[in-house]
Parts: sequence; structure tokens; C-alpha cells
Amino acid sequence: MHMKHRTCAILPLVAIVATAGAQQIDVQNPPAAISTVGGRPLGTLSLVALDPNGRTLVIGGPSRQELFFFDAAGKTVVPTAILSDLGAPIGLPAAAVFDGAESVVIVDAQGPRWTRLATVSGRWAVDTAASTDFSRVSGLCAMKGRRYLFAKRGKSADAGLLHEVDEAATIIRSFGKPFSETDNPATAYGHLLCLPRSGNVVVTSRLYPEIRSYASNGRLLWSTPVSSFRPVGFETNGRRITFAYAPDSLWDETVALFAPAPDVIAVQVARQRGRPTSHPYVEVRTLFLSAKTGATLRSQQGLPVILAASPTRLYTLNDKNPAELHVYSYTYHDP
Repeated sequence: MHMKHRTCAILPLVAIVATAGAQQIDVQNPPAAISTVGGRPLGTLSLVALDPNGRTLVIGGPSRQELFFFDAAGKTVVPTAILSDLGAPIGLPAAAVFDGAESVVIVDAQGPRWTRLATVSGRWAVDTAASTDFSRVSGLCAMKGRRYLFAKRGKSADAGLLHEVDEAATIIRSFGKPFSETDNPATAYGHLLCLPRSGNVVVTSRLYPEIRSYASNGRLLWSTPVSSFRPVGFETNGRRITFAYAPDSLWDETVALFAPAPDVIAVQVARQRGRPTSHPYVEVRTLFLSAKTGATLRSQQGLPVILAASPTRLYTLNDKNPAELHVYSYTYHDP
């Protein structure tokens, strides 16, 4: 079962005062609100990726295939283009990451298609296009010339959870055990984060309360549960596993994973009531963990769901009509 991208209204930000000995994020209001780039509306935002120079790529538009690439002032860096017009074999983009200042990798939601775009004479062009045996793609990150993919590979449960790949999606190594030995939809999707300072990768399942950190060689460094996580219910019918939503039940899902500081990980857990809807979440908790040990440092309420993060900016979605990308300046406080 493919967990499609869901949007939700941003929760109101609350003023939070830093206290001694506490990890937290303070955001600066109001945010910069971006609804058009180069005169074109962003439309339905699908993905947000940041390049090494702090510039922003949004994939969206009516087709969810338009590329909007702009700088901090909202000025277009590369003219807007549509993936299909470029000949990129991408149906519904599932993940995107810059693996250089002028090159971005985009993976299709179902995984067989991989495209690397580069800027040529100031415009986007397909650098590499490949088919793969990946499916259920939900995470992609890059660091130090390496690319990592969180996806199912082939039909074997022993094929690994994470995959280091080259520019053409050829596998260099696969590692990490799946979160579940069965084909449980709760563990099929999640979030992936590269930590350039240590060279480690962090992964979490969307609906299974566990976070793991791996060294670049595939060695498991630590694994820790997500505190106070309420899992969703499931029903089994033969070999088929489906979600079971009680009308008033409360359940959690991890909705974001980012690094507000070099040695700190932030995972966001959103609480939902009943079946998934487009209504705002009941609450969103941001948990801060040590990147070295996985120990929980603190929990914070009141932040919106984060789509992308740089060392100084948080990117969130306001899905009103027209949709807006909100960009907040922020400061992380560490004791």
C-alpha cells in the first residue's frame, strides 16, 4: 500500500521562550510567503529540495511536475520547466535531492524510474535516466558525493532497507533490516536523513515507532523508539494487511526528519484522529534526539510540519488556495 503525500493546514505557531538547559527551535514571525515564482503559481507542492548554496527547488504545479528553482529573494535561478517536457521519465516525484550545486536527482514514487538533472546553459537538462528494481521509494539523501535511497528492492525481504547508489542508480551496497519481516504497510514508508558531519544516515518508519542510525558502511550505530507513539491498528486478511481506523481513535505518524544542529536530529510526530483526512492534525510534536546516541533530549509543541530545513531556515506548506510555501528564519538553542 502506497502512503501518498498528504498535506495539512499549518498549525498556528506559538511563541516559545528559551529556557536554560533546553533544546528547542525559536522561529521568527511572520514567515516569507511564496505562492508564485517567475509569475507562475506553485500550485500543488509535491517536493522541496535545497541546494548547497541555500537555493530552493520546488516541484509542483497542476501536474506536480513543474520545477521552480529560486534564490532566497524569490528570484528565478533556472527558468521553470516541466519534467515530461524535458524527457524525464518521472510520473509522480517521490523524492528529490541535490547531489551537487547544479545537479538534482529525482525518483519516481513507484521506484522504477530515476532521473538526474543538471543545468546546461542556464536551463534544466536530463543528465542521466535509468530504470531500477526499487519500489516504495520514500527517502533520498546525498552527502560527500554519495547518494542513499530508502526503498524496497525487488521482492526479497533480505535485499536491504537502505541503498547507496551511484549517479545512474547502480547499487554500490545495500544494508539495514526492514522494520518488519512481513509486508506491513506501516513500515514500508518513512524518512531518510544524511548527516554530512559524521557521514551517517538516519532512517525512521512513517507508522512504526523506531529511529535508526547507520554508518556509511552499513553498520547499525543505534536504534531508539519514538516516545509516546500511538501506532495505528491493522487488520489481516490472508496475506493482505490493511489499516484499521476506529472512528475516534488517536494514532501517530512521523511526518518529518531533519537536523537543526550538527549533532541533533529532530523528528516530528503528528497525531491524527480516525481515518486520514485533509484536516489539521490534532497536534504535532517535535522530538530532539542526540545524533550520536539516539537519546531523546526534549519535546516541543507548536511547530508546523517541516518540508525541508537548512541551518537557518525552515520550509513549510500552507495549503490554502492558492498554496504558499512559508519560509521561517529560526534559531536552535542548545544548552
